[in-house]
Amino acid sequence: MQTSLSGCATILLGMALEQGIGNSLTRGSYQWTVLNEGDPLLDPFGALMGKSIHARMKELPEILSEGALMLNRKAPEYLALCNLIMLRNRLVHYVDKMLFAHSASGKASIKDGFIEATFPIPTTPWSALDVLQAEGFMSAVGLYFDKVLHVTNLEPGGLLRTRR
Repeated sequence: MQTSLSGCATILLGMALEQGIGNSLTRGSYQWTVLNEGDPLLDPFGALMGKSIHARMKELPEILSEGALMLNRKAPEYLALCNLIMLRNRLVHYVDKMLFAHSASGKASIKDGFIEATFPIPTTPWSALDVLQAEGFMSAVGLYFDKVLHVTNLEPGGLLRTRR
């Protein structure tokens, strides 16, 4: 039960991250177009919208800081965000396969007139999760919201670092 709840939490956190980034890109694109009175094709926010969630998460701080800052790829929270996106995709696109039991994959015996069979349960992305991992994802998403999405001036430290 806990692994299923952790999987659901992972999907929701991935969706929250994607929605937060999407809202920031939409707002940024609108502001960029109004302020620059320019060609929407040159809009850096709009250009980022068509990329993967991983690329959007990684590149948004660079656009918001006008190239001054980037995500610290060695920060544990950055690694957790990358794992969250990968795992969220695996969970959302996972298709259960039909299992066939045969004597070579398990053990069967007759006990008190009943057939008792034991077969290994295959691992799935859903069974590979734990509560601590989901809590780590929640912490990383919260930090991304606090340090990237909900601030007017991004500052280096922790999740963000200056460009070299």
